[in-house]
This record gives sequence, structure tokens and C-alpha cells, in this order.
Amino acid sequence: MSDGLDAQGEPIATYKIQSGSDYEALNACIQMCDHNDACNNFTLAKQNHHIETKRNICWLVGDEVNVVGNRFYFSGRKIR
Repeated sequence: MSDGLDAQGEPIATYKIQSGSDYEALNACIQMCDHNDACNNFTLAKQNHHIETKRNICWLVGDEVNVVGNRFYFSGRKIR
């Protein structure tokens, strides 16, 4: 998991996470990726994202990703 990176790719699933903290939302996003066989990467928009509609959104992504620096995101790769 990396703070400040956005793993961009074609989402296989998108979830709005209801959470009180970035830590709780990140754990939920990781668990969703772990339970989805097609998920290899995930990205979570932090609660302080400058675009309100993206806050606490979790994107599950397959293999094709482009990782870019962005302080408003957490991203990670599933360990198999």
C-alpha cells in the first residue's frame, strides 16, 4: 500500500465506503480487493479529496494500471 499514489486503470468495481476515517476506509477497500478474484490493484480517494464526490471511493482494478503521484489517494497491489 502506498500513500500519495493513484493506480489508474479500467475499474472492475467501484464502491462508496461509509467510514469515519481514512484508515477504516482503506481497510475496507483492501478487503474488497482481497475478496474479488479479478482485483489485482486498488485505489482509494481520501476523505480530504478536493472533489467531494470522489471522497471515500474505492476502485478495484485488474492488471493494467498507470500509477501516478497524487496526494489525495492511497493505492496498493494485491499480494497473492
